[in-house]
Amino acid sequence: MRTNFVLFKVERDRAAFLAALRTRDVEMVEYPHGQVRAVTHYGVTSADIDAAIDATRAALAETNPVAVPATA
Repeated sequence: MRTNFVLFKVERDRAAFLAALRTRDVEMVEYPHGQVRAVTHYGVTSADIDAAIDATRAALAETNPVAVPATA
């Protein structure tokens, strides 16, 4: 199946992570169950995707890890 969005979790304060992305002009949003949603749309280039990946790496490095409860 092909889709234009990705859901993932970060072992970080999610709000701080999303704020760090916004300072890098990358907008992702909170999604249920502690997830983050990243979406592309028409006109997004591979260079834009590379920039979003770089911003995500930087935001992860900038924010502090938090303990994530184990699931049963």
